[in-house]
Amino acid sequence: MGRCPFPGLTDRQLLRDLMRMAGPAVDLAPPLELARLLHSLQVMLSPAAYREVLLSFGPRLRRRLRDAPPALLSACCEPGDGGSWPAWWRQEVLRPWAAELRRLRRALVAGPWQKRSLYERELRRLQLSDLGDAWQLPLLRSLGATASSAVFARRALRAVLRRRRALDASSPWALRALGFVAWDLGGVREDGKLVSTATREMSAELDADKLLSVDLGFLERRYRRHGDLERIVLLELLERSAGRQAAGTVDLFVDRPVCISCLGVIAQFRALLPMVQLRFAFLSPPFFSREPSQQRLQGVIREEPRGTSLEELDSRFWDP
Repeated sequence: MGRCPFPGLTDRQLLRDLMRMAGPAVDLAPPLELARLLHSLQVMLSPAAYREVLLSFGPRLRRRLRDAPPALLSACCEPGDGGSWPAWWRQEVLRPWAAELRRLRRALVAGPWQKRSLYERELRRLQLSDLGDAWQLPLLRSLGATASSAVFARRALRAVLRRRRALDASSPWALRALGFVAWDLGGVREDGKLVSTATREMSAELDADKLLSVDLGFLERRYRRHGDLERIVLLELLERSAGRQAAGTVDLFVDRPVCISCLGVIAQFRALLPMVQLRFAFLSPPFFSREPSQQRLQGVIREEPRGTSLEELDSRFWDP
């Protein structure tokens, strides 16, 4: 588990209280609200602790998985390790989730060119922002992308963390995704530069005829995706190609999971420039065995955090 936000409690105590509090919700909550609860626990807990929670609720969860929405299947599949799971998990969780991924891949490969509304509906039907660390790289590989080298991943992470150290954690800029890109296209090289999201600086329909983004998010929420850094980088590469069938390689490191909209943008780019090899790196395995702490990823606290979301909580107010 990550560092307990209540200094007076141990991680084990917090985990036990969370499991006790979540029990009635597992039995009674509507499917989408149960998905919301499980995804919240994913954020709070380490993969091992979250796996322990799912296993403890196994028989009760199994009753809720009949005709489960994709968001709930995703929450149960997130660890991506079938070795420690009961036999029914593969049949009732993993296989339906794999069917959802195959359907998503078909929509991504088909693209938005025939019917934009159908494409947008297919990407939104999962009601997810992203597929999670365990599934993004396999799906990217199925779209023709590959993994970057460990050397590039380490160099990119150092550059991103240097930039994060220059940011104040309370600044809106600290919430933006950061990436690092390098390419070699037809003899034109970029050895490496930082990129970030730029949603507010771009029009939603700018270059939508080239690479279409889809506004989506978790469950009922939708966020604008036209300024995501993956799309910014690929639009720049399209502009540099100027209609030519360029060839070469592009390495891109992203310090956030690749959203489903950006998976579609990547598939569209591959269809337009199939000779360009896209290679990706992330904070998750197989590139890094352990993610940097949230303090390193969210900037530096330069001011007194009292009264803000950065303020450390007091265990005296913890009432499970």
